[in-house]
Formats: sequence, structure tokens, C-alpha cells
Amino acid sequence: MMGRLFWKIFLWFWAAMLLVGGGVAWGVSVVYEQLVAEEIAPPFVEGIADARAERVAAILAYGGRKEALRYLHHYDRHPFPMLVLNPQGEDILGHPVLEEVARYATDPGLRETQPRSGLADVTMPDGVRLLVVAPLPRTMAEFREMERWREISHRERAPDPTTPMIQTLQVLTAIAISALVCFWLAWYLAKPIKQLSQATRRLSEGDLSVRVSPDLSHRQDEIAALGREFDHMAERLQSLLDAKKRLLVDVSHELRSPLARMQVASALAQRQAPEASAEFDRIDREIERLGSLIDQVLDVARQNEKDAAIPMDDEVKLHQLLQEIVADTDFEARANARGVHLLACPKLTLQGSEELLRRAVENVVRNAIRHTPPGTTVEVTLTHAPTHATIEVCDAGPGVPQAMMEHIFDPFVRVGEARDREGGGYGLGLAIAQQAMSRHGGTIKAENRSAGGLSVFLDLPLPLKGTTGTTQG
Repeated sequence: MMGRLFWKIFLWFWAAMLLVGGGVAWGVSVVYEQLVAEEIAPPFVEGIADARAERVAAILAYGGRKEALRYLHHYDRHPFPMLVLNPQGEDILGHPVLEEVARYATDPGLRETQPRSGLADVTMPDGVRLLVVAPLPRTMAEFREMERWREISHRERAPDPTTPMIQTLQVLTAIAISALVCFWLAWYLAKPIKQLSQATRRLSEGDLSVRVSPDLSHRQDEIAALGREFDHMAERLQSLLDAKKRLLVDVSHELRSPLARMQVASALAQRQAPEASAEFDRIDREIERLGSLIDQVLDVARQNEKDAAIPMDDEVKLHQLLQEIVADTDFEARANARGVHLLACPKLTLQGSEELLRRAVENVVRNAIRHTPPGTTVEVTLTHAPTHATIEVCDAGPGVPQAMMEHIFDPFVRVGEARDREGGGYGLGLAIAQQAMSRHGGTIKAENRSAGGLSVFLDLPLPLKGTTGTTQG
């Protein structure tokens, strides 16, 4: 599909080409008229006069007077008629003859002393010598008038009904050719820009492997240079993120050993000082939290590699999956005076990874449980349209500031530090959910509810494997 930039380039180039073509044609016609009037007119007009005279002479010689009279009849209304003079200097059609022209017929030697164009001799079968005289215009206005009358006589003698059609086809062909040239030029300029736009969108969605130089290798212009700079930027981003991921993995691995030693030391110390068991229990809880954090950091850092190894060909019964997740999380939430309810759940089956979808939904629901106040419930709803299915998870918590809305799916982002610590969150659950949704070609977004709380929407593309019935919980 062609974008607006393509059509702008196409229309501007096409309009410019038509204007330039029209201007050049007009300029050529003006210059031509000036050249005809100033330089070309005398020899050009004399050549035309000679040709006309020779034509009439040939008709007289081979067709006789009758055929010549039929031909000359079309010049009767002409302001500058063709003349056929007899030896007495009279026109055989009765046109008036100027004295200086009649002398060329009565005095054959005059043509040698006073040459004139547009004369042709012919001797008839009866021996009579005739002189054909073609008119010579004295001014440019007379020349144009002669041409106008010549065209009129031609149309009257042999009108060509195809002439307007041919002229129209010539104009349409010129317009079509110019349109094709401008179309190709616009496509040549707009295509790499569209490729760069698509690559930029993929890069913003996390696909750091995208490159555009292979598609622009045949170009040697500024757009190709821009493509090389884009690839350099993508490679730099990929190397930085890979370095960050390696750092997280290395640091997490290095922290595991001292944590394990701390746990052992705490257990030994607790045996030697049982009176300080409360303090040692607090130490053990903090060590467990650090261990849990390290596990989640490793999980996020290795998510792409782990996800790539997970097959995506499971027949996932989405309604059944949601019912299991809601049942498990509701059991956990009741221990903290909260609940999880499944409001609507039509039967949907799609192809994907049940493990990844379970991970995504569980993280979102558990995040909602942490933020919804005691005595309230988290509501889960499944709906579907012809092109996608949507899982909506709503809580009754304080919501998210609008400035943070786009960042809550980034790793280690927490809206409220103290609140998230108390709830056991490290800012990784929603990031894991987003990665799982991306693997399915889906999206995840959040919106504040008008009545208070936050709604998280997980959109999954369809086609469906089946849609029947509706279950509610």
C-alpha cells in the first residue's frame, strides 16, 4: 500500500513534468514563429511555392486540363489562388492576374533576368505552353493566411475523421508515459523510506535483529547512507542490551554463592543462640527474598532464549486456562482478605504456548492482587472479536500515574517503591507478561479505571480454533 509520501512525490513530479512540457512546447512554438518570420520564412516559403507549382504542372501533364481544373477548384475562394496562365498571360480559371506576374507567361526570357520561385512550365498535348504560378506571400501574416486556407481546402477535399482521434491518443499517450515515469520515480524514492519506517517500528518493538542495508545495497545515495547508520545504531543497541543482560546474569550467579553461605551460617548461628531465633528468622526471610529476586532477574535475563525453545503449537483452551489460574490465585488471595473472580469466559481455543500464556496471565493477576485493597476482588474477563481475543484484569487499587503508564511493563519499574516491597514485587512480573505476549504476536496495555483501580488488557490475535458457549465464574 502506497503511503502519503509516495502520492505527494508522484503528484508533484507529475505536475512539474506536465508544466515543464507545456512550457517547453509553448516556448518552442514562439521561437519557431520568430525564426520563420526572421530567418526561415524566405527559403521555406519559396520551397513550398515551388512544390505546389510542380504538383499542378504534373496534374496538367498527366491528368489533363479537366483533372487540373478539378484540383484547382478548391482554391477558388482562396485569397491567394493558384494561377495557370496561357501564352497571353491570362488565367484559365479567370482569376485576376497582376501585370508583373503575367509578364512571366508572355515573356519566357524574363525568368532568366528576374528569377521567381513558384513557377512551373508545362506543354500540353495540343502544343499549348502553360505556366503554373504559385502565390508568394510578402508578409508573415499572408503566409499564415495561406496555410490556413490550404488546411481548409485539404479538409474539404479529403477530410480525415481519424485526425482528432490520433491527436487525442498522442496527448493521452504522453500523459500516460509521464505518469509512469513519475510513478517509478516516486516509488524509487518512497520505498526505502517505507522500509526504514517499518524497520524503526520493529526496532521499537524490541526486534534488535532488524537490518535495512541488504535491501538498500543497490543504492549509492544519501538514503543508503541513512540505512547504514540505522544498522549501526541497531547493532550498537543490541550490543549494549546484550552486555546488560550478561551483567545481570553474571551478577546474579555471583550472588547465589554468598547467599547460600549466609543461609548456612544463619542456620548454624541459630542453633548456637536459640534465644535470638526471631532475629535469625528475619535474616532468613531477607535471604529468601534476595534469592527470589535473583531468580526473577535470571528469568528476565534469559527470557528470550528460554521462550525461543518453547514450542508454539499447543492447542490452548483459553477458557480452561483462565479458570485454573483464577482458582489458584483466588485461593492465595483469600489468605490476605482479597479475592479473584472470573466474570465472563467464552470457550476459545487457539494455537500457542500454554506455558507462556499461563505465565503472562498469572503475573498480571498476582500484580493486581498485590495492589487491590483488602476486602476487594480482582475481576478477570475474557472477550473476543473476529480478529482478536482480550483478557481484561481489573483491580480496585490506586491506579498508576499517567506519566508512568508507558513504563510499567519495563523491567524493575515500580510505581510505588514501599508499596511494591510490602507486596513482594520487584517490578518484573509485568515485564515477563509483556515478553510472553510478544511471542504470541499479541500486545499488553494498561488503563486507569474511571471508578478507581487499574485495568490491564492482554490482546491475542486470532483465528480461533473454536468458539462455543460462555462460562462464568
